[in-house]
Amino acid sequence: MKQLFMITLLILTISCSSETNNSTAKNSEQNYDGEFKLELSNGKGFTHKTKKFKVKSAQDDNWRFEAFGWTVSIDAIKFAESSPTTSTDLVYNNTFVFLYMDINNKRTYVSCKPGQDPVGKITRTALTDKAVSGTFEFTLTMCRDFYTSETIDSIKLPITAKGYFTNIQLLDPFAQFRK
Repeated sequence: MKQLFMITLLILTISCSSETNNSTAKNSEQNYDGEFKLELSNGKGFTHKTKKFKVKSAQDDNWRFEAFGWTVSIDAIKFAESSPTTSTDLVYNNTFVFLYMDINNKRTYVSCKPGQDPVGKITRTALTDKAVSGTFEFTLTMCRDFYTSETIDSIKLPITAKGYFTNIQLLDPFAQFRK
C-alpha cells in the first residue's frame, strides 16, 4: 500500500512539473523585449502591459496585437524595402480596432473600422531579420456591434487611433500550419 502511495505521488509530481514546463514554453513564445501602445481619441487604449497582451502577427507590413477585451490590426501596402518607410495605403478590411464598451448599460463587443477609403499613415521605423518597429495613426469612421453588425450611433465619430510598437519580434501567424 505504501508503494502504491509513493508511485501515485511520483506520477503527480512529474505531471505537475510537465504542466509547468509547458506553460513556461507557451509564455516564452510571446517573449519579446518590445513595447506597444494604442491611444484612441475617446480616451481608451491599451499597452504591452495590459492583461493578456500578445502579439498575434508581426510582419514587415501588417501587425495584430491583442489584450484582454482588445484587438487592433494595422495593415498597409506600398512600403519601400528599407526602413524608415511610410505608407498611407491602409488595407480597409485588415485595419481595425475591436474593444468592449458599455453601450446603453450593456457590455458590447464593438468593431470600429475606417471607411472604404481609409485615412491614416503607418511608418515602419525599423526592420531587421528578427524585429520590427513603427508608428501608426488612422481614423475610425464607423463602429458596429461585432455580433449583430448594427451601427452604434451613441459612439462619437470619428475616432483617431494612434500609437507605436518597438522591437516587436517578427511573427508569422501561419507558421504553425506549415510544420
